Amino acid sequence: MTAKNCIVITGANGFIGSEILRALRERGVPGSRVIAVIRAKHGLSPRQRLDQVFSRWVRAGAERHVAGLAQFGDAIQCVEWNDLEEALKAQSDASLIHCAADTAFDLPIDEARRINVELTRGLIKSVQSSGIASISRFIYVSTAYVSGKKRGRILEEEVAAEVRLASDFHNTYEQSKWEAEQVVRKSGLPWTIVRPAIVVGDSRSGFTLHFRVIYSVIRLWLRDVVPRAPVARDALIDIVPSNYVAGSILRLCDLPIDRIVGRTLHLCSGELAPGPVDVMAAAGRAFGRKPLPLSPPWVLRVLLSRPVLAFCNHSMREILTTLAWHVPYLGSRQRVFDTSVAKAVLGGDFGTSPGFDEYGDRLFDYCAKSSWGHRCSTLT
Repeated sequence: MTAKNCIVITGANGFIGSEILRALRERGVPGSRVIAVIRAKHGLSPRQRLDQVFSRWVRAGAERHVAGLAQFGDAIQCVEWNDLEEALKAQSDASLIHCAADTAFDLPIDEARRINVELTRGLIKSVQSSGIASISRFIYVSTAYVSGKKRGRILEEEVAAEVRLASDFHNTYEQSKWEAEQVVRKSGLPWTIVRPAIVVGDSRSGFTLHFRVIYSVIRLWLRDVVPRAPVARDALIDIVPSNYVAGSILRLCDLPIDRIVGRTLHLCSGELAPGPVDVMAAAGRAFGRKPLPLSPPWVLRVLLSRPVLAFCNHSMREILTTLAWHVPYLGSRQRVFDTSVAKAVLGGDFGTSPGFDEYGDRLFDYCAKSSWGHRCSTLT
């Protein structure tokens, strides 16, 4: 990536956004050409919220050169959403990476739309108002799970129906991200959509700032509150490491625009995705536990029925509800995310995620050594 390029990252303090920044830091790209769009919150300015991320990198052992990190951070231009339009007017060839989103599964649909759809719509208006020429490429970070309840082989550029029902999705996160994709496609900007699967820690060290989805379920197991895992043995859990996702997105900033514009890419493991036993075995080795026995997924549906829930205490109801939100992401034996377009567009090592057998143990070793991020872990 050449120094003349400007990279604008929305949600730069979030999981994917901060991993893109970390990848830029590792590549030594001058920070003067990076604009981090971060919402002021809890009385903290965008700069202060970015500094919080950097502090967590240092505490976690992911960054040892504090002086260099401070220099990198000082060179980044931090802006609020309201100031983005003015910042874009000063650019003539910027790559805009839109990562900002709310990934909660249980938001009311109006709230999910306000953040995931209307924020995207507002971003597009800011670009249009500042002059579309300011943006040479618009990379929208979606999710592979906009496929909702579809089964079979999910193609990246499969034409979706113009109208889909709420019942086609597992939750409002999936629905709102799919709706946001439609806004992006109709924007007139030089868009590229990337759809990561479940993003986990760095494949080289296991480092992560967010212990969600797979991590949440593993922690329930380790608390001895889940006696059996309600997933099919031959299911596939499509997970990808954060450094692969961040590297692939930055690769899109390097490639010729005509190679990427109007393309949709799955950043997924596809047929190489691990099974539930593989994931539990890796976690078990890190924490010295045996994998849970498996139960068919329908068992959880029975447990969530009103007659059964009526006999459960509040704590158990919360546990069952948490499992219910996560089960759709714990593997399906009837769904595979095709990655043909990603392989063709990204090329080389970027088109294929590292295999779980190469990094799975590192993920959970990091969790064990860092006590789920509460103490520093020496990263290798």
